[in-house]
Amino acid sequence: MGLRRSKGYHRSESQLDVLARTKLLTSLRSLVGLTLVLVACKGDENQNSAAPSSSAARGPDAIALRASRTGGIARASLLAAPDSDVWRSQSTATIAKVLGFDPESGVVAYVDTKGLAARIDLRSGEVRNAGKQKLTGLTSSAGSDIYGIDPKGSVVRLSPAGGDWTFKPPVPASVVFTQTNGSIIVAGGNSTSTSVWLLRPPEDSVYATAKLSNAVPSIHSLAGDRLYFAGDDRLVGVRLRTLETVAPIPLADKPAVLQPTPSGDRMYVAYKKRTEIAVVDRYQEKITQTIELSAAPSQLRMDPLGRYLLARNPDSDSVWVIAVGTNRLMESQASKWTNDLPSFAPDGNLAIARGSDVVFIEPETGREVRKIAGGVRDFWFFFTWNGFRPRAEGVDEPVTFGSEDSLRSDSTALSDSGIADTVSVPLPADTVVSAPPTRQFTLSFAALLRENSARDLANSITVNGNHPKVVQTVSNGAPIFRIVLGPYASREEADRAGRLSGRSFWVYEGYP
Repeated sequence: MGLRRSKGYHRSESQLDVLARTKLLTSLRSLVGLTLVLVACKGDENQNSAAPSSSAARGPDAIALRASRTGGIARASLLAAPDSDVWRSQSTATIAKVLGFDPESGVVAYVDTKGLAARIDLRSGEVRNAGKQKLTGLTSSAGSDIYGIDPKGSVVRLSPAGGDWTFKPPVPASVVFTQTNGSIIVAGGNSTSTSVWLLRPPEDSVYATAKLSNAVPSIHSLAGDRLYFAGDDRLVGVRLRTLETVAPIPLADKPAVLQPTPSGDRMYVAYKKRTEIAVVDRYQEKITQTIELSAAPSQLRMDPLGRYLLARNPDSDSVWVIAVGTNRLMESQASKWTNDLPSFAPDGNLAIARGSDVVFIEPETGREVRKIAGGVRDFWFFFTWNGFRPRAEGVDEPVTFGSEDSLRSDSTALSDSGIADTVSVPLPADTVVSAPPTRQFTLSFAALLRENSARDLANSITVNGNHPKVVQTVSNGAPIFRIVLGPYASREEADRAGRLSGRSFWVYEGYP
């Protein structure tokens, strides 16, 4: 039986061929498109399945930095494989105490065995002194700026970029406290009268001051938004932002050591003679509990995560481990007490010095996790960082754009494949293609809260006959006046200009 055309059908055979080819091409395009979608989904599935092992998913690495106590090459290793070094310094370091770590620049600030401040650059491998002058009371908030006190009682700031800043208080300083907002608190005096000053370097202006009676500056504690000093039988303190005095907290005896929790909600107080530790609630401003021991602990050390408190036994090489959550004495562990050990590693285990070995144990059970034979010969510092990971291929390669020939060949390939039809649109003759933007760098000297102070500082700085300008920005609703110079074509050029100024400075990428 043959096919019969309807009376209304008047298309020619050529029209039927075109229609058939069009339907076939449409079907092929749909099939190819579906295939591409399935391949893409499969790729996403593979990427998602690999995500847990990616750098972003697993977070920063737990690192152990170590160097011989008598001086030697500093070595870094993953905490999971402490015998396999992932980094070594270019020169020797003799670490007596770590002051802080700056993860942005990858710099560890420390005090060497001669009492001099120094830095280890984990990116370049350089070990260099922060200054030639021997200072006391060295401290650093995050490993960048280092503060200390010179023999005359003046406060000195050692900046990584050079151009040290000093402040001479009315009475010799005895201790410096750094804050995350860049300001510092300086205390000086004696047990009869202690003066406290609030400053924001590099300004010399004193923003607030306070006087405390019967305070011992050497025994202190930063707890939340307050700074406490030991008194005769009490704690006296001020608020960090205003130096307004707060109500004193009575104690049972003369305090010897103060140790706050990381959140600052509580303080643990060890007495000079009493064989107990007092737990002070900062909000209630009173002792809420006591922990009985067999002797008066000579030192206290807090777990960075706030889970455990270590108390040093003055009569033997051992430490008491106290659970902060319950204020319960859990156990005693044999360990020497040094500036670095015992210490809590980022994985939660406790590293102790047992004989000549460093032993990692579980704080709750005391179970040995691993042992580093002869590890006590080294100084240990634990931190988390992802700066030792290998950089992905091409991450430092500049972006490139295809040439006109490559675009034409790509278009031709698409047209020949039958997947897409490409129509070439010629550019007008007068079209100008913009070049990629060039990198520019700005030299910054300070960020101040007062416009007059900012302009005075800018006028006092001269680089090749030019003064920096003052740029106003807003931070947390408050105006900030930044002293900047530039822009410069390269970071090296900005660094040279900064050194010519003779002031503290830093360089950032971007426009002023």
